[in-house]
Amino acid sequence: MVIDVFIQYLFGKDFFGIEYSHHHGKRLSGPFGDELVVGAYLSKIIFIGLMYLNYLKKNHNYFIFYLITLVITVFITQERSAFFISLISSLFFTVFLKTNIKKKVVFIILLPLVLITFFKFDEHSFNKYYKLTILQLGLTDEYHYRSYATESKKTIKHKINNFWDSRYGAHFLTSYKIFLDNKILGSGIKTFRTSCSLKKYDNIDSLYADIRCNTHPHNLYFELLSEGGLLIFIPFCFIILFFLTINIKNLITNNNYTNSLFNLSLLIILFFPIQTTGSFFSTFNGIFYWIGLAVISNNMKLNFFWHSSQKNKDT
Repeated sequence: MVIDVFIQYLFGKDFFGIEYSHHHGKRLSGPFGDELVVGAYLSKIIFIGLMYLNYLKKNHNYFIFYLITLVITVFITQERSAFFISLISSLFFTVFLKTNIKKKVVFIILLPLVLITFFKFDEHSFNKYYKLTILQLGLTDEYHYRSYATESKKTIKHKINNFWDSRYGAHFLTSYKIFLDNKILGSGIKTFRTSCSLKKYDNIDSLYADIRCNTHPHNLYFELLSEGGLLIFIPFCFIILFFLTINIKNLITNNNYTNSLFNLSLLIILFFPIQTTGSFFSTFNGIFYWIGLAVISNNMKLNFFWHSSQKNKDT
């Protein structure tokens, strides 16, 4: 898949003749066709693949090469959230990996150099990762041009004052308002797509209020709050905090260190709160959360029962 994405990036078409999308720059899809999700897909399997690589061959040279290759591949797909979270988790893993300091330096120096090269010679990447990001965060005086939701032929321009005036900001604000109206039980699974259009949410404090609707809020925690209420949100957060606490403790005490490092890196990828995400309850995106939690649980199970199994062997 990585090779297929690079072929599409370099030649405009992948192995299957699928062209990249011109929507918001040069968006790559790889073998997914019209679905612009290849970056999100690769980001979620980075550490699952790395665990398998560790099982096959515990050579940290391969680890560094693998991480650089996957992070760069996610970068060229121009899926910003997938790239930033892949970068953060990969840096975390590299910093805490028990390996030669020279290998860590290679990763920390080589990766930024490659990214800077892309920024300098690829205008699409520069516009998407820098110009569009600061525009959506309200950090530039430039105006944003778009069409009205109800009058697609009419173009308007406005100044984005902060993140809430962006499209994602409107999704988040709407989901929060839905939660306030349904604190305990939420509005129901997969109901954001219908609840968001209710007249009472027309007045959310966002310049994107007119196009606040989508199939989901594009953030895991806002989705659980609005659709599941506190009844689902609190137990979910408790489970994630439990996983975090146990694995951080294991990392500090050097107990099953490698598995704990893999677990924490995967938890960052899947559950870091400040990112845009796919839907937790959809078929494509949701399956990765369950796979990730299954892998983490399995690694923790090995850790939990190692001492008892070792005692049985000794007796």
